[in-house]
Amino acid sequence: MLDRELNSQAALFRLLSGLFFRELTAQDIALYREGAAEDIFLAAGRGTRVRQAVADFRTAIDAWPDQPDLTRDLSVEYARLFLLFSHDSAAPYASAYLEADGHLAGAPHARMQARLAAAGMALATENGEPLDHLSIMLEHLADLCAQPSAHAEAGAFVADELLPWTGRFSSAVAKAASPNSIYAAAARLCDAVLREYL
Repeated sequence: MLDRELNSQAALFRLLSGLFFRELTAQDIALYREGAAEDIFLAAGRGTRVRQAVADFRTAIDAWPDQPDLTRDLSVEYARLFLLFSHDSAAPYASAYLEADGHLAGAPHARMQARLAAAGMALATENGEPLDHLSIMLEHLADLCAQPSAHAEAGAFVADELLPWTGRFSSAVAKAASPNSIYAAAARLCDAVLREYL
């Protein structure tokens, strides 16, 4: 039973990682509309904040219009929120929130680099993303969640490296996103699940 629960948590963190790492494809949109994430949501938790965040996520999907431009519109919002650095964006990097000047690739990046190296992991250099990107951090957390022996390490990683900034990231996404944004809902869900994880 514990293995199944850990694997469900890993799947949830991988789902969230994917949402923040790349634009949604037409296939992704179809899968979300078909309810493909519902089983994964069962691992989200039972707290009030988590239940509300899951409900917001479902509402965002239900609000998607039935139009051929949806993929493009979601890609435009993704780029505006996470790729363009302006007052109307939400950088998905720990350094942006934890470094005094918001300098990217700061101390959180260095800590992730050391953590991944110690785990014998490396990210493809062509990716070019600083290692304190939320998606990379969530993928690492998913890997830890898949190992029953790493539960304490996963909890420490959440407490030390994610929770110090994911609430501020969620607020930044909510402020910059369109109404019923899947990305704002995903950021709220991410922060709520991490808070309940401890």
